[in-house]
Amino acid sequence: MSENLTITLESNGRSWQFGSFTQYGIITIDGLSALDISINSADSAQYDGINVEGVHVGGKHITAEIKIAKNENTDAVRDWLLGFLNPHNPGIMTITRNGRSRKILYYVSERHIERKNLHNPLDLVVDFLCPYPYFTGETFSKNIAQNIPAMFTGFNLFETSGFTITWKEFSDEVTLENSGDIDAGLDILFTATGAVINPKILNETTGKFMRIIVTLKSGDVLRITTGRGNKRIELNGVNISHKKDRGSEFFQIITGKNILKYSADDGYKNLNCLPQWSAQYMGA
Repeated sequence: MSENLTITLESNGRSWQFGSFTQYGIITIDGLSALDISINSADSAQYDGINVEGVHVGGKHITAEIKIAKNENTDAVRDWLLGFLNPHNPGIMTITRNGRSRKILYYVSERHIERKNLHNPLDLVVDFLCPYPYFTGETFSKNIAQNIPAMFTGFNLFETSGFTITWKEFSDEVTLENSGDIDAGLDILFTATGAVINPKILNETTGKFMRIIVTLKSGDVLRITTGRGNKRIELNGVNISHKKDRGSEFFQIITGKNILKYSADDGYKNLNCLPQWSAQYMGA
């Protein structure tokens, strides 16, 4: 089976595609699975070998050579692409391979157009610098506070009055499966349906938690973001990161299974809790 690979670039309100099913063919593309790995180590005078003190993954470079066929609009296409591939405008690159898509932030770090003579097609060569080296996949979300639909009893004690006995079951925990290659941050939305004091969410798998010292009223929306480089707590859109409990940590969900549970000092049943996350991958 032949491989289909399409690259979509979105930047400054515009987009451009090259690769399979487009008029711009990929001649070569490198860096989709590469990592710039640095291992910090130190020699030991006590025994043979070294001490590994840390591992750092740097930014990712993706370099593409793209064929632009010659036609009556070649000059216009060339001018448009040179304006679109603006190093001052970051963008989002989506790699779609055989129907599976992954995204990454990019900057244009180098670009040039090659042409052997005026009768040949243009070859556009672009180097994209991705400051965060991992690709994100599909975004997942699951409401923890799921009420089981009302269920009728087997008989009706108040048939003449139109009453029916019902029940609902309340859930305060959920199991998430992180299928990515590394730990991933969360975007947690708490929505209050009544008074709530000091809401908390715990990753029972790791023991890490976030507790916010705040009193919520009906309609309030509390958002906790734990992604690397984007840690924040907002109440109705206002930053309240200083309200974080001292023992709290902007925790990640580890690869594999995670059990999340939420609570509060009082009124936790007046909360809806929706965690959202995107799996992180080392290649695309």
